[in-house]
Amino acid sequence: MAQPTMTFVPKENRELPQIPGSWGMPVFGNTFSYMKDSVAWSHKNYEMYGPVFKVNAFFLKGAVALGPEALQFVLQDKEGNFSTALGWAPFFHKLFPSSLPMRDGDDHRFNRRIVQEAFKKEAMTGYVDVINPVVDRQLQEWKSQETFLFYPQIKALALNVSAAVFMGLDLGEEADKANKALLDLVAAVGAVFHREVPFLKFRKGMNGRRYLCELLMPFIEDKKKVAPKDLFGHLCHAKTEEGDAFSHQEIVDHTIAIMFASHDTTTSILTSMAYWMARYPEWQDKVREECLGLGKPFIHYDDLDDMQVMEWVFKEGLRLNPPVDLAQRRAVRDCELLGYHIPKDTIVMAGIGFTHRMKDYWKEPERFDPTRFAPGREEDKQHPFLWSPFGGGAHKCIGMHFAYMNVKAIMHQLLTRYRFELPCDPEVKFQAIPVKPRNNLPFRVVPL
Repeated sequence: MAQPTMTFVPKENRELPQIPGSWGMPVFGNTFSYMKDSVAWSHKNYEMYGPVFKVNAFFLKGAVALGPEALQFVLQDKEGNFSTALGWAPFFHKLFPSSLPMRDGDDHRFNRRIVQEAFKKEAMTGYVDVINPVVDRQLQEWKSQETFLFYPQIKALALNVSAAVFMGLDLGEEADKANKALLDLVAAVGAVFHREVPFLKFRKGMNGRRYLCELLMPFIEDKKKVAPKDLFGHLCHAKTEEGDAFSHQEIVDHTIAIMFASHDTTTSILTSMAYWMARYPEWQDKVREECLGLGKPFIHYDDLDDMQVMEWVFKEGLRLNPPVDLAQRRAVRDCELLGYHIPKDTIVMAGIGFTHRMKDYWKEPERFDPTRFAPGREEDKQHPFLWSPFGGGAHKCIGMHFAYMNVKAIMHQLLTRYRFELPCDPEVKFQAIPVKPRNNLPFRVVPL
């Protein structure tokens, strides 16, 4: 199977006189304003310029598009105006060269069909049985900690779950090394320069990628001989109905990319849910009551539909703190977006985070209110792209249902063992890249 052959990222179009807005300061443009407070930055520009405006951030120039209609046009992309691969290439093409985000068109559809085998019900049912004991062992260690920063602790837990579910690694030295390599890889995505300069983030990330490749590659043939239990094994076995399968390198690359996306998404969702439930303890009590009502220490796949209150909190946490604030695409031909001419090769960033807080659609959008997703209200149903934390269209997150299951399994054990409380000012600022609380979320964690 042919792999993407992108060896460099061609220069984006920077001539956008028809688009309103400001390029910001020299060199760094709007980067610092966006990073300081992405929500305030988006609202300010929307009020000044409307739903489409210029952006100059992270050494890229392009246009931001806000609102559900803009998101649908860019993400669903019925007319084939945009490339996801070229959109994310400045950040991903060296670190995740043959992952799904780095593929378009028929090539993407073909690869997605095979990867989907690892997310079918039979595989998912097995994954939750792997998740539960890993979470159980790690949560037992929380009791002995006097000071507790929730974000790094839940990130460590999510990493160990990823190592077990995706690579079949149990807790121990090998899992620790794999987790360190993955963390270096994650950090490299946000590196200022994507060149392998010794001792800098990007070089460390590429070394992490090489380590994971060397770790996984020798096990592929053995994985093909036994029934799959982890995602790596399922990808080794996965085939289309016509019998097409992945090459060894593609198996490894897809595994690494899915691990990256999953652990990062799981960490941000769990952190957001925990923060809001600590700030509004009545919701923590409601979800805990639902979990206790199941009458079991661990959930199974068939329990997921019985956790509706948790699902409302899950969705509200994602509305307020989506894992991806701006989804990036690149125009492959001239097109028109909300009345503005978008030339070929223009970077377009679809504003998911802002759309989740638009006053025109959401009642009191800055308020944490999970009942907005309850039957009979369902504010998110006003437009198919009003709530889109997992993206949309052909590139909608393939692991979306795994994220639901993973978060519910972890949060069930958390809530039936501990109460978490905010010991200080309840208002915590979240940064957009990566999505995390700026103070690492200090909690009081009280055993029940």
